[in-house]
Amino acid sequence: RRDHCVANTIVNYMQLTSYTDPHDGQTGMMDQAMDARVSIYADPAAISDEYVGMLNGVGTTVAAEIFNDNVSFFGSAMRQQDTPEYIYTAAQLNFDIAEALERGWTVPGAGTIQEHYEAGIAMSFDQHGVTAGIPDVAGTSLADYMTNSLVVFDASNAMEQILTQKW
Repeated sequence: RRDHCVANTIVNYMQLTSYTDPHDGQTGMMDQAMDARVSIYADPAAISDEYVGMLNGVGTTVAAEIFNDNVSFFGSAMRQQDTPEYIYTAAQLNFDIAEALERGWTVPGAGTIQEHYEAGIAMSFDQHGVTAGIPDVAGTSLADYMTNSLVVFDASNAMEQILTQKW
């Protein structure tokens, strides 16, 4: 099938603030460095060579005006016949531990919320082949990504950060 687009919700979140979604005018969310995982999750749109998500929840009239070449489809790394399907990952486990600690649960032998949050991000980058310190296709390393204001650990906003990264 050639109609499984990546949603603009996640694509916009992963983009730099200088990015403007051509379909709804929303801007990107990252203020320092693009989320390198976008190059794994999506292929660039054919017309613009940018990562452009499809609007969610629009009717057929609006959707019919957005042609295939104007949106990003699932990344080729994600749609190969031999692409691994992960059921539960080390990244998810670290986010779960961070969430449990944030909720005040006792997790024997666990480190801090911040340690598990940051380990979850690093393991997610590694899982998708975007390794620490090495820029990927989008030109962003893990170290660069971790400088974004929405990503830098903030204890007063920890739960939202953890859940956003799990997403």
